[in-house]
Amino acid sequence: MNNWSPALLGEILPLEYGKSLPASKRVFGQVPVYSSAGHTGQHDVALVPGPCIIIGRKGSVGTVFYETRDCFPIDTVFHSTGSEEIDLKFGYYALLNENLSQYSQDSAVPGLNRNRYSAIEILLPPFQEQQAIAKVLGALDDKIAVNTKIGETLESYGSARFARLGLDSEPSGEGIKLDDLFDLNPRRIVASGSATLIDMRGLPTERPLVEEWTTGERKGGARFRNGDTLVARITPCLENRKTAFVDFLEDTEVGIGSTEFIVMRSKDDLPLGVSYFMAISERFRDFAIQNMMGTSGRQRVAAADLARHTLSLVDSSELQEFGKWSDDNLRFLGALREENRTLAAIRDALLPRLMSGKLRVKDAEKVVEASV
Repeated sequence: MNNWSPALLGEILPLEYGKSLPASKRVFGQVPVYSSAGHTGQHDVALVPGPCIIIGRKGSVGTVFYETRDCFPIDTVFHSTGSEEIDLKFGYYALLNENLSQYSQDSAVPGLNRNRYSAIEILLPPFQEQQAIAKVLGALDDKIAVNTKIGETLESYGSARFARLGLDSEPSGEGIKLDDLFDLNPRRIVASGSATLIDMRGLPTERPLVEEWTTGERKGGARFRNGDTLVARITPCLENRKTAFVDFLEDTEVGIGSTEFIVMRSKDDLPLGVSYFMAISERFRDFAIQNMMGTSGRQRVAAADLARHTLSLVDSSELQEFGKWSDDNLRFLGALREENRTLAAIRDALLPRLMSGKLRVKDAEKVVEASV
């Protein structure tokens, strides 16, 4: 690494501010909207051409995302399209390695201090070596992205198949209520001490499964078990479709989530995965959103209101067949998630060693080849 040279982040990855874009002002389109929590919606007009790096400025301070498409970073983030001195994907990994959350400014509302960021010095290898480092780390992220895309595709197919089933359609005659098939906020008892926790940030908006969770002590919050579906009940999280199927706990374990979750579970012999596809059904979601109550910006839907949502009677054998399909594929997606967690752990282990020059690219390539 004798030919690596020092460089200031403010010069090679200068920051620009995002722009305010409230959910009420968004027009649904193909442009990803980024907050400090990541990809949080869609819009029809881009603010920044891709590729670019997005860095959390407020809220989740110091988070870093890489987006290849034109996108719209909102006012809780900075963004950067780099400079001629740096390969942008290498820059993304360099920022991940810096743990930018430590550069939060001291104020009542913490935020990433732009001046402190600009003064950070890193070692910059020659451009071709930057590209080689980005390629070897990117191979792991590419495999993670492929697995993630499989999950999104399976969900889209499952949603279409659930719609054809007709369960969540307007009854033409005698119908049933949602709580005839699903328990809402079933009673759960949590043992004292440490528990598995999920906060609102842990609920995905585009995929079925929770990918990140923690452990700790919490007294209040929604109780859930494997096979439950978690639905955000508060604005704008409900509108953003924060919903997840729980599959990562021990068999008898009870986890604790946000007080703003509603827990749904299939009753009796109805396959558990049906609850998830019900929760992301367009008609169900429209009903939930229309029944939100409260002051502007703090509206919520109650479980008791969801319980009266009407469903159509469908052939029980077809419902069981769909349920088996959903359960089988949710288990498959759980296996992909675990693979992704392993790949991410390998990437995170390689990252500081490659960025410091302590690990040669050719040696890292051998590790990646054995993993993907």
